[in-house]
Amino acid sequence: MRSDSPVRRDPATIALAALLPPLGVWRAAGGAGRDFGIACVLTALGFLPGAAFALHQVLLGQPK
Repeated sequence: MRSDSPVRRDPATIALAALLPPLGVWRAAGGAGRDFGIACVLTALGFLPGAAFALHQVLLGQPK
């Protein structure tokens, strides 16, 4: 990961993505946006889809 990358992949963000998916996406992206909304909807539909999406965004998401 480049040091100037806005995507946060520190252990706290990864833990938040696993335990509170929308909050992990919000922290990784640096604020609310499309990915945060998707994480909220998926978490409302079921915890596992939301957690899977959040972990995907935190671990594999592309810097913007």
